[in-house]
Amino acid sequence: DSTVRAMQGLTLYFFLTRERREAQDRYSRIIRECEKILPGFSKGSILLSSLETLADVYRRLGKEEEAIETYKAVATRYPEEEGANAQKKIIDSYGAGMQMYSEAIEESRELIKRFPDTEEAIHSQFLIGQFYYLQGNYGPALKELEKYLRDYPKSEWVVGARWYMALSHIRRRDHEKA
Repeated sequence: DSTVRAMQGLTLYFFLTRERREAQDRYSRIIRECEKILPGFSKGSILLSSLETLADVYRRLGKEEEAIETYKAVATRYPEEEGANAQKKIIDSYGAGMQMYSEAIEESRELIKRFPDTEEAIHSQFLIGQFYYLQGNYGPALKELEKYLRDYPKSEWVVGARWYMALSHIRRRDHEKA
């Protein structure tokens, strides 16, 4: 029974390894084709979806910097909702993907400035506080989270903002405010 399980496990391992390698080859082909075709487009839905797909492929391959550059191209070319969504993905790449919190804060501020009154801007205000907390900058984290709660008291991230505020107070050894 254990021999059969070991063989099944080995078979699964080889299958997954082959599938991953084939997926990486397909992603590489997608990148090459996009890089050939995309310069011919200046704007439009084909370009938008192609750039978004290209950026997502880069992220899946672990190429965060290439993904960020591609998302920046979308954010620059599309000043509407698509641009806000691309800017949000840049923030996600810097924050979650690369743990480059200063860059994520800068991009969050840019998103808020370019796309005020959008869901992405509201979430970005929360993220600024969270990124400051993750950097260990608890004073600025509290300031940004208080601003978030003041400006968006009914938004979906209120509980998260209060949580990070409590953690920031604890880290500052201000247990009464926590």
